[in-house]
Amino acid sequence: MDGRWRRIWTGVALLLGGGFLGVQVATGGWLWALGLPLGVGLYALQRARPVSLEALVFAVLVFGYLVGNRGFAQLNLGGIFVGEIALVLLALLGLRSMAQARALPYRFDTVGIGILLFMVVGCARLLLGDLQQYGFLALRDFALVYYSGFYFLCQPVARHGESRRCVEIALVAGCLVLIPGYLLFTQFRDFFTGEFRVAGIPLIYYKGDLVACYFGGAFFLYYHYYRRSRQVVWLLLGLVSCLLMLHTTNRAAIPGFVFCLLLLYLAGERKAPWLTAGGTLLLAIPAVWLSFAAADDYRQTRAWSVYEHTLSLVDVDGDFHYANREARSSGSNNRFRLVWWQTVVRETTAQAPLTGLGFGYNLSAAFVETYYDNEIDHFTARSPHSVILTVYGRMGLLGLTAFGVILWGLLRGTWRTLRWSRREGRLHPALRYWCWCWMVLSGAAFGVVLEGPMGAILFWSLLAFATERTRALEAEGMEAPPELR
Repeated sequence: MDGRWRRIWTGVALLLGGGFLGVQVATGGWLWALGLPLGVGLYALQRARPVSLEALVFAVLVFGYLVGNRGFAQLNLGGIFVGEIALVLLALLGLRSMAQARALPYRFDTVGIGILLFMVVGCARLLLGDLQQYGFLALRDFALVYYSGFYFLCQPVARHGESRRCVEIALVAGCLVLIPGYLLFTQFRDFFTGEFRVAGIPLIYYKGDLVACYFGGAFFLYYHYYRRSRQVVWLLLGLVSCLLMLHTTNRAAIPGFVFCLLLLYLAGERKAPWLTAGGTLLLAIPAVWLSFAAADDYRQTRAWSVYEHTLSLVDVDGDFHYANREARSSGSNNRFRLVWWQTVVRETTAQAPLTGLGFGYNLSAAFVETYYDNEIDHFTARSPHSVILTVYGRMGLLGLTAFGVILWGLLRGTWRTLRWSRREGRLHPALRYWCWCWMVLSGAAFGVVLEGPMGAILFWSLLAFATERTRALEAEGMEAPPELR
């Protein structure tokens, strides 16, 4: 086909496609309206650049979970959610790669060994009784374990330059779209939950604790680009993300954010904490002033809500008095978590401290009896709002030991990047990913994050990026090649 006919057929296809998409938007067919352009764009990207199919899958997952959050996670095909579909697809692609290369494409470092042990303990626990006893409930709880497989599946992508950049672009794009997406969602929630739906499922629906962690992780991503390029726009984006993290009033992200700022300080960025605090304060002053000026009672403003939510971090027993209506439950939430954690520890220690109570076991039953005195009939939460307690409750000391190896790998990898940064006088390229992982882990320590795909898939995937980038730099004799800078 010559060039003229190719242009004609391309024009016809674009006209038909544009008309089809217009009809879909007009009739509420958002899946086609968004999915078709995305699919065409990914196909064009793979044709134009040597990007692996695995990288495209990860790029869609990263962007989707960042922008769509819980809404994207609920998309399914025949009852199978998008995260599980991606897991099976990536596993099949991994098997194909192994058959072609006749080699195992996965590496077992400290984190990898910990994950392997974690999987072995979890599979043994599931297959030796839980699956038969609890059925589907056991499989649902087992997601805590099988999502960790994304760590291995993402390793080949993190090692391949073009594929890695494809996922990095999706990560940055997702963080950029998250800013207006979150702001629009807070203002037009009814539209997103009632109109912007696919098969009855909101395409975008934000989970507060995850969004806060994402904004915190985005700050360190932007800060890396700011230090590399010295372009102030990256710093401004980071400060806006920090401000929006506080706006969510989610407290679980704050300890992780402070810890990651400390990491920057230890990496040689002595001005980073002060620059962050000062810049965020300057951006917040106009918003706080406007909210105070427009409110009849300043204590009911969002700014005062952020203040009281932050103050509640030290209200362990829930005894403080809160004037803000949104913050009044903060103290009771602390007590809620503390009682549940104590109940899980006592119950697991009494019945099965070594192997745990298993997947499918109702970790909330004893808590409801203790905290609510059985006065509520329907309590849906299954995880005690802390991944540490969830692991102990379901897998006992064996699972907790395996998870401890993973945490040791995180600490060890982070420390190596800090030493490199101090020695070289610039930030290690992998530090942004370590910070992102610590942000998500902070949310997981006080909420239900790694038990679901929105937090788990990004965590394990970016953890693979962090370890692979750290290893690649060390393999180059501690001197960063151009593609790592």
